[in-house]
Amino acid sequence: MTEVNGRLASSNAMVRSTGMASRESEKAINSSMPWFLASGWRLFGTLFLTLALPMGMLVFSVARQVRHSLKEQAVNQNTVAAHLVRQVVREHFEGLISYVESFARRRDLLTLIENKNTESIRAHLKDLVTQNANFDRALVTDANGILWYDYPHAPEVIGRDFSFRDWYKGVSNTQKTYISEVYKRAAPPQPFLVAIATPIRNARQGIIGYLVGQHTIKAMTNWIASLKPSPTGSVALIDHRGALTMQRDSGNEPPLDLGRHPVVQKALTGQVGSVETSDPVTGEVSLISYTPVAPIGWAVLSRQPIAEVFAPVTALQRTIFALAFVSFLAMFVMGYIWLSTIRRYHGALLESDRAKDLSLGELERGITERKRAEEALRKAHDELERRVEERTAELQQAKEAAEAANHAKSLFLANMGHELRTPLNHIIGYSEMLKEEAGEAGREEFIPDLQKIRGAGKHLLELINAILDLSKIEAGKMDVSLETFTIAPMIQDVVDTITPLVEKNANTLEVHCADDLGTMRADLTKVRQALLILLSNACKFTERGTIILGVNRELVDGAAWIRFRVTDSGIGMTPEQMGKLFQAFHQADASATRKYGGTGLGLAISQKICQMMGGEIRVESTLGQGSTFTISLPAMGVRG
Repeated sequence: MTEVNGRLASSNAMVRSTGMASRESEKAINSSMPWFLASGWRLFGTLFLTLALPMGMLVFSVARQVRHSLKEQAVNQNTVAAHLVRQVVREHFEGLISYVESFARRRDLLTLIENKNTESIRAHLKDLVTQNANFDRALVTDANGILWYDYPHAPEVIGRDFSFRDWYKGVSNTQKTYISEVYKRAAPPQPFLVAIATPIRNARQGIIGYLVGQHTIKAMTNWIASLKPSPTGSVALIDHRGALTMQRDSGNEPPLDLGRHPVVQKALTGQVGSVETSDPVTGEVSLISYTPVAPIGWAVLSRQPIAEVFAPVTALQRTIFALAFVSFLAMFVMGYIWLSTIRRYHGALLESDRAKDLSLGELERGITERKRAEEALRKAHDELERRVEERTAELQQAKEAAEAANHAKSLFLANMGHELRTPLNHIIGYSEMLKEEAGEAGREEFIPDLQKIRGAGKHLLELINAILDLSKIEAGKMDVSLETFTIAPMIQDVVDTITPLVEKNANTLEVHCADDLGTMRADLTKVRQALLILLSNACKFTERGTIILGVNRELVDGAAWIRFRVTDSGIGMTPEQMGKLFQAFHQADASATRKYGGTGLGLAISQKICQMMGGEIRVESTLGQGSTFTISLPAMGVRG
């Protein structure tokens, strides 16, 4: 027993001596190495202070500079967009003012008003509405604001006092043409309107009443919305009372009042500038450039959300920080391996010094491995910097390409849309005035040439409108504004519009409408446009024949559909011609183009409009016997 206890005591003593020797060796290694290599945490701290911290400060500094540059660029984009919209809106309203004033100066209109010839006055108002798609209603009041004549005719408003309207107060106070605030029409479907009112003067320049054209702003705001400063930006048009004009009809709600917002107040008082503040429409923090629209007293706001402006640099920062983190982690792992290697060989060196048996070759191998680790660390650092530079260059190129494409699109829409249409409207208006003056002066030899000028101008305007409509549809920029409307009045309005074209070729128009048509939910303007294109084609290709417009409601798989059928007894088509019928810029054949004219865009636009509303157009035709075009649209709006 005594012998066993002695052996245990001897073993314990050996273990304690071995542990003490190991701790003493560790202390010797740590004391003989530099401070930052004594432990892994010290190495981590040293790498962080010497590499990661300066790199982070550099990234932060670069990000600040890039954010500043992006902000300046966004301000420039906003300013350019705001001034472009201001110019477009000013030219738009100048053209409309000239158009309305030309009707108010018609001498025969003054004579008809003095003689109270209701039907003839209403014919003049119909010309004002049908010859310019910007207007959907016209009316004449006396000097006290009492309405006596209108088109389309609404018997319930005849004799009503409209002196409370802003347009009456403005034109009666200024005694010159006045553009009103944005307001809702009292009668359904209650669209947002802008009224252009001008005095009607007698021969002594006394005011006997006011001519008012009601301009629906939906079409105007649609093409203004396309002139946005950037893919994520937008433009807002504000009237002189601070109401937002660019909004969709929403029941009985009035226009959105932004007059209390500081930016809107500055713009309406004639100031120009840019500021970072809350968006008056959405409430989010945005960069906003504002400018007034003289001389109508309106204002334009061009806005970009600040988060979207800085989105490129935010993504770049995240990428750089991710790469930096991975690189630093790799460097730390490699450094830790390097430290372990150094510590291992350093400990062996100390043991060799004690034992005098460490060879010089082992020391050289340790130094070689340390150099290899250092070289690998340097290459990893160089590779990280190269990748960061390449990624930064790629992002810059993509950003510049997107900006160039967006700028080219904006210039195209602005120049093509309005630099052509505004002069054409002037040409058409002045040709009509010259025709009337030539008739009054007895210069009948000028009238045929003036009629040719007016016809050529209207044809060119229709061609430009068709090309722009087709471009918007193919680019996905044309919106469908659904509303619920009664079908029968819409059909009557289409018939009234197409009647002169029917009579031109001595044709007869028959209308067959079912009694249960009721209402439908669709884009009223686009449905009218598609029907007018089909009817005008039927009138063009039919002479001394019959054109039939049939409308009925049908149930298909439990869903209600509206069918519009246009049948003519004209020249008809072959199957080969029908195969190319709905292609843009294609007509039946070259001889038809020479004889009947046209661009070949009408049916292509009609087909795309119907497809946007969930419907389609079908055609049946026999050469020499006529054609039947059928529009099918869902009665309750676009189907999924």
